[in-house]
Amino acid sequence: MTIEHRNSGEDLELRVGNGEWFKLLDPPQLNQAESQALCQWLALQWSQFPQAGSATVCLPRVLSQPSGEAVCFYPGSFSPWHQGHQECVRQASEIMPVMIIPDANPWKNQEHREVNFNEVVKIAKALPEGCHLYTGFVHLNSGNPTSSWLPKTNWSKRYLCMGEDSFLGLANWKNIDVLLEALSGLFIIPRKVDTADFIKAETEIKKIKKDIAIKQMSRHQYEEVSSSEIRKQETP
Repeated sequence: MTIEHRNSGEDLELRVGNGEWFKLLDPPQLNQAESQALCQWLALQWSQFPQAGSATVCLPRVLSQPSGEAVCFYPGSFSPWHQGHQECVRQASEIMPVMIIPDANPWKNQEHREVNFNEVVKIAKALPEGCHLYTGFVHLNSGNPTSSWLPKTNWSKRYLCMGEDSFLGLANWKNIDVLLEALSGLFIIPRKVDTADFIKAETEIKKIKKDIAIKQMSRHQYEEVSSSEIRKQETP
């Protein structure tokens, strides 16, 4: 499917296939094929990712890759995006640029995964300054372990942001040694986890990479909000 573009930056306009021109951050409702083609086209503009293109198009800031040597990755299914996610990126973006990566979680049932480019734009418009959204994994239909792609990116200082609940199982992630070797540190967002459990998980991670920095972020009012509970409430 062909994608044409005109103008640049915040004024970038696109045409997907034989459709009408539209502003990138104000798209019409796209079908699955159009959304997939657009997400992949945008990802090709990110030269710091493997298999990127020539990155010749100037994208709106929130959909462009962050500059500088240090970046914090924040991958997740985000189905749906909620206030807990928003708080994560707010805190982390006060330290360094944050890259939000809608992705397929290999440890979760993907039955409810319905993220497309229209949902991506809703997330993008909610993000604070200092956040950037990568679309290359939006339409994956299978698990995409972080260790399979993060070490291949070209930033020299890479950090990973996650909730405490995910941190408890981090030592069991696929190829965790490869992932930790590629990271300078972890930003851990409170999720009402028992302190003893957190310390145990921290000890396990330090056994794998003893010099990795682990920063606990500030407590917040959305620690119990979860996408799965929101989906349950939305189910008739």
